[in-house]
Formats: sequence, C-alpha cells, structure tokens
Amino acid sequence: MEQRSDYLNAATSASISSADFYYQNILNYKQQSKVSTTYYSDPEHTILHREDGPAWTYRDDWAWYFNGYEHREDGPASYENGIYMWIRHGKMHRADGPAVIYPDGRVEYYYENNKIPAYTNEEYFQYLKVKAFL
Repeated sequence: MEQRSDYLNAATSASISSADFYYQNILNYKQQSKVSTTYYSDPEHTILHREDGPAWTYRDDWAWYFNGYEHREDGPASYENGIYMWIRHGKMHRADGPAVIYPDGRVEYYYENNKIPAYTNEEYFQYLKVKAFL
C-alpha cells in the first residue's frame, strides 16, 4: 500500500500533472515489456532477413526484410512511429492503394519507387491507366 501512496503523491505533486504522470508510466511499461528482436541471414549479422515475419521488432515498431532489403508481398513491410509503409525489394511500391499511410490519415502513393501525384485511390488508378497507354 505504501508504494501506491508514493505513486499518488507523485501524481498530485506540483512538478508533474496526473496526465503526464500516467502517460510516463505507460511509456515506461511499454518500453520494459517490449523486447527487440532481430533476424539475420549471415553469421556476421549484416544482412537482415526473415521469410515468415518481421526481421526486426522494437517496441511497437517492426519491419520485414528479405536478403537485406525491406520487402513484403502481402501487406505493409514496415510500421514505424504509427506510419505504415508498403515496400517491395527495397522500393516504395503498392499497386492497389497508398504505399504510405500516416496516423493522421494522410496517404502517399508510390509505384516502383516513384511518387504518384494522387490523393485518392481513384486518382491513383486513373494515373496508372494513363501511364500504361503512354
């Protein structure tokens, strides 16, 4: 019970708000509870590689690698700081939608590492159709 009262006293002190205190404790818990893992394909630990899941994870972030390149065929290749990214063979690419999705809802479209000037899926698909005929 003494430990709980120390937490309550710290949370109500003038130096830190209860919201900040709560947020800081959640961050500390997440940092301590998430273990980072990394998979390599070589004994020197220089080539990230894993075929059945992310090659590295750290806290809530992760990335899929294949022979040293960020790569995933069936979904986003990485998730970092709330941003999803579709990457194939180390290049930003997604044929069926945005290749980058930000936490605030913004999106970016890429096709074979070229940024496409589109803001919706319809604009993106129209752009690809026009490019196919050129």
